[in-house]
Amino acid sequence: DRLELQKRYQECFDHEMLLHKEDSLLRITDTHVQIGNATLKRRCKSTGSTTSPINGIEPALLRSLLTPMETVARCIQMDWPCLLVGPSPSGKTDLLKGLAELCNANVVEVSLTPSSDVNELVGCFEQVDSVQDEKDVLSAIDLVYQGACEYL
Repeated sequence: DRLELQKRYQECFDHEMLLHKEDSLLRITDTHVQIGNATLKRRCKSTGSTTSPINGIEPALLRSLLTPMETVARCIQMDWPCLLVGPSPSGKTDLLKGLAELCNANVVEVSLTPSSDVNELVGCFEQVDSVQDEKDVLSAIDLVYQGACEYL
């Protein structure tokens, strides 16, 4: 497929298509993990694992997940949500667990099905009477104002 794509590109644009063949870079220090161009901070304390930071993941599997792991790391770095979609054995969980282990972070797994409710993902929120909160804030401001007036 790649060769066919290169041939079609050459025919259409009369230039050679340059494909990036190198794997994403993986650099691990005590404080940071760099995956390609994305850098994440590592937590100081280990999550209880006394083995290497890639515990439980074979190096070949980790290497195969570096490119998508870089994309997820970039989303984390930029505080963007990231939705991973794919069939059961596609490596979504391994990718997240591997990234979490590299950063000494915990992963909480939530298995979703088509019948899953939003509350399972974001939780339930207690309804709050915002009018009462506003009244409380205004009362506190009034007390501060009265105290300041008496002082002056």
